[in-house]
Amino acid sequence: MKSLVLFDSVYGNTEKVARAIGAVLAQSGDVEVLPVTTLSAEQLNGLDLLVVGSPTQAFGPIQGTKDFLKSLPNMIKVSERVTLTHGSPRDPTWEYIMDSEIAKQNLPYLDTTWCFFGHTHIRIAYKEMKKSIYPCYENIITIEEAVRYLINPGSVGQPRDGDSKASFLIYDTSDRKVEFFRISYDIDKTCKKIIVAGLPIELAERLTSGW
Repeated sequence: MKSLVLFDSVYGNTEKVARAIGAVLAQSGDVEVLPVTTLSAEQLNGLDLLVVGSPTQAFGPIQGTKDFLKSLPNMIKVSERVTLTHGSPRDPTWEYIMDSEIAKQNLPYLDTTWCFFGHTHIRIAYKEMKKSIYPCYENIITIEEAVRYLINPGSVGQPRDGDSKASFLIYDTSDRKVEFFRISYDIDKTCKKIIVAGLPIELAERLTSGW
């Protein structure tokens, strides 16, 4: 596994954490630990894992990390079949795919067969059938070769589908299967950390309801 750990640091704490993460990752493959401000675009090629760490200022990363994140593409074609985006193929940054109609409107903007997206924090898959598109709620979906899909893994950190368990998926490229998972974690402990950090209490409250 080829990994890259990037850090932006003011007092050195984030660098220490980054190097500790790098030491662990080095046990299972090649790893580099670099300041984010020294990175060249070529160093992102061929990575299996990218970790980015930054101190927070005003509830966000510091400027060097912001500049790096802004330089990244907002939609990635990882193969001839698969596209990754945050919002949607039509508007990778801001659009929410909330229903089948919006999913259908996005198909003309998709130049691969399948698309994994996020932004809504709601796990769902949309499948194209006979020029229409339908939601799929199965936990395991076998991706059909010539059928287009838009698939959202949900959210580990803040699910918004009424289920407070962390949500994610695994896509097995060998047999083209997507499997969704929900796992429990210590929500009370996380909520306490949010409050102690001085973040808005609403962020803690919504974790308990999954919304």
